Amino acid sequence: MQHQVTIRLPKDLSQALKAASRRMQRKSSEIVRLALREYLGTSSGSKTRPADRVRGLIGSLESGVPDLAEKHRAYIIESLPSPAARGILRAPQRGSGAGAEPTRPARSASSER
Repeated sequence: MQHQVTIRLPKDLSQALKAASRRMQRKSSEIVRLALREYLGTSSGSKTRPADRVRGLIGSLESGVPDLAEKHRAYIIESLPSPAARGILRAPQRGSGAGAEPTRPARSASSER
C-alpha cells in the first residue's frame, strides 16, 4: 500500500528539484523518493547501504606491483622524466673541484628564445 505525503518546498529547493528532474529525465516525485531512500539508508531491493554491498570488492584488485606500499617513493621517482629533461641542476662531475657549483644541463639553440 502506498502512502501519499504533501510537502512545501522553499523556492531554491523547488528550482533545484525541477532542474534535477529535467537533467535526469525523471518525474520530481521519483527524484524525491530516491533522495529519501538514500537519506534514510534504505533501498527498494536491499536493506544494506551501498558501501556494505561492495565491501567484498574493496582491496580485491591487483596492480601487478606486489610491494607498492613499501617502495612507493621509488615508483614515483622512476615514473618522473629524467633530471636533464626536467632542467634540474646536475651534481658536479669529477675533476671540477670539491667546491664547484652545480651546472645546468646545456640548452639547445631551439629552446632559447
